[in-house]
Amino acid sequence: MKKHIYLIILILIPFLIQSQIYTVANYDTTKKNISGAYSNGMIILNNGEELEGQVRAYLYKGNDVSGFKYRVAKGDKAQKFSADDCTTIIVNGLQVVSIPKKFKKPNGKKRFYVAIYHGENFSVFEDPKAKVVNARPGAITVNAGQMLSMLAFKNNELIKINKLNFRKKMRLICGDSSEWVKQAEDKKWFKYDNIFSIASLYNESINEQKGL
Repeated sequence: MKKHIYLIILILIPFLIQSQIYTVANYDTTKKNISGAYSNGMIILNNGEELEGQVRAYLYKGNDVSGFKYRVAKGDKAQKFSADDCTTIIVNGLQVVSIPKKFKKPNGKKRFYVAIYHGENFSVFEDPKAKVVNARPGAITVNAGQMLSMLAFKNNELIKINKLNFRKKMRLICGDSSEWVKQAEDKKWFKYDNIFSIASLYNESINEQKGL
């Protein structure tokens, strides 16, 4: 019986080698596509007003969404919103945040970023210019669809982070939290794929330090 199993394995090896073998990246580090079709969502305006209904992306600059349409229900007249009109878009489970293009001019032009994690003290956004791991036919690909860079946002500053400098950059950014620094000693926890938990712990620990 064992001989038959070994024989089957030997026969299958060439086919396995020629096959496309890859693993898909975790959700947090996979680049999200914002649909151009209407979905249930919400737009939060600069004055805090919340518009609930149906939302879709409609205006693009390259791969970046720069405008959204909103309507209460199918058949209703749609309103258009740019990044200058609102603070947040929520659609298809995604949170899209509007922040100034130039932080020295907080009242100037704004742009949208897809949030991987969004907190009061610290956020992580998708890098619009990020390269993505592609699954190539006939090759073994690890973390297909994963972005190779992201943007950390703290103190009105965007800091680009990639897989190679991830730990170094994050230690510099989050080193003012003793709780976070202690947890970052765990290398199984402190890894690129775990960015949501890493950012969340930092934000919550800073809130605790502030007594919030």
